[in-house]
Amino acid sequence: IDQPLASTVCALFEAQVARTPDAPAVIFGNESLTYSQLNQQAEQLASYLRTLSIGPERFVSICMDRSPEMMVAIWGVLKTGGAYVPLDPAYPRERLEFILAETKSSILLTQSDLRDSLLQSAARVICMDSDWDKISAGVRDDVSKPISEDEHSAICVIYTSGSTGQPKGVVLENRGIVNLIDSFIRSYEPTTDDRILPLTSVGFASFVGEIFPLLCVGGAL
Repeated sequence: IDQPLASTVCALFEAQVARTPDAPAVIFGNESLTYSQLNQQAEQLASYLRTLSIGPERFVSICMDRSPEMMVAIWGVLKTGGAYVPLDPAYPRERLEFILAETKSSILLTQSDLRDSLLQSAARVICMDSDWDKISAGVRDDVSKPISEDEHSAICVIYTSGSTGQPKGVVLENRGIVNLIDSFIRSYEPTTDDRILPLTSVGFASFVGEIFPLLCVGGAL
């Protein structure tokens, strides 16, 4: 990246969308999303979430299997100015219920095939597949105002293993992830031809490092 890094991860991603709109961003089996498609779907989700009062300082939980939908969910939450809380469907039910309760997530994004096995919570459940027609009804003018960029705002909440007791949530801020992206670019000099296969659990801090850096320089997951 030749220009100075922006203050937020969303700004970096949107700048890359402008540079390579037709390049593949996410590849999953026979499915793929270009940068433009990923950005458009994320904006549709963000617009819908704002009608549900999601914005800065609000947490949205995401309990999904790996898929293009998961990436739409993550970017959609970030575009509201809020932060996402990753929930690995393979984790014990008690752990997931604890995280949901502690973060006070009012929205839980998931997939229809996981809905029946989901934990009990007060969060409103939205299925990214079966509810997509409602979600994608169009960007709503009254909620499409740009979110003010803040390098100190939260990106996500990662929970520790809890090996010494209850797991503890660690808030990752924009400035930390932007620094991570800068380090990645300097260390690996990635190009638009590069691909990354995310391997770790979505609830691990390392997953953050697997998804954000390459999507801010034009490669694909």
